[in-house]
Amino acid sequence: MTNGKIGDYWYEHFSADEFYILPALTSFCFTYLFLLFTALIFAVELKCRQLFHVTYKIFLGSLAAQTIGLILLSIFYARYASTGVHIHGLKLSGKIFESISEFLFILLLLLLGKGFTVTRGRLRLPSAVKLTLFLAQYFILFTFLFFFQEYFFDPGKVLYLYESAPGYGLLLLRLIGWLMFLYGVVFSLKHFPEKSPFYFPFALLYSIWFLAGPITVLAANHLIDTWVREKTTIITEHFVSFIGHISFLVFKLYLTY
Repeated sequence: MTNGKIGDYWYEHFSADEFYILPALTSFCFTYLFLLFTALIFAVELKCRQLFHVTYKIFLGSLAAQTIGLILLSIFYARYASTGVHIHGLKLSGKIFESISEFLFILLLLLLGKGFTVTRGRLRLPSAVKLTLFLAQYFILFTFLFFFQEYFFDPGKVLYLYESAPGYGLLLLRLIGWLMFLYGVVFSLKHFPEKSPFYFPFALLYSIWFLAGPITVLAANHLIDTWVREKTTIITEHFVSFIGHISFLVFKLYLTY
């Protein structure tokens, strides 16, 4: 059974909830390749000026992981469109790389919120311990979520990563991460009020970024019809990730020049 005419590349093998995912991912893939190329050129400039800090290296790692994830997912959906055969390992690998990208980006935001490379060269020990514990919990829960999806999700139903108890747990951790981010920003501004031209727009934009994920998932689970849920969530999540990455590059340009 197919959903399109024989030979219809964009519809034949896809279910209704998968329509338009392939063109969206392909567009994001080429956009990220261009963004990664631009970021690498800027990295050369930063290194020449001795400004190639750890935070920018983390950003490059997040950007590279997201790009690799998009390439793998685009290949998966493109092959599926051609043959109708799922290569599960390819899709799983793409999601893992995108999760690594998100993990690194959250680490980056928490470090910047605490003023690392902006107002100070190193974190205080208590701050480093709290950050390590939070990120360890985040990593463990994300790993468990992938395991849960692999062995307990019913592929005959329209289910995606966050339609589970571990998924809601991950959303809760993201909200906790947002509060940690705001806490760090407030104390950075308290001790370095001259950095307010940077921190006010930075905190506002990335507060929206932190909250966009939970809002999208909750809306998808309770307000969006099942047959359009997966594609809506995938496109929205990738758009939010793109805004986060390109905005950081703009902020870095602002700090540098």
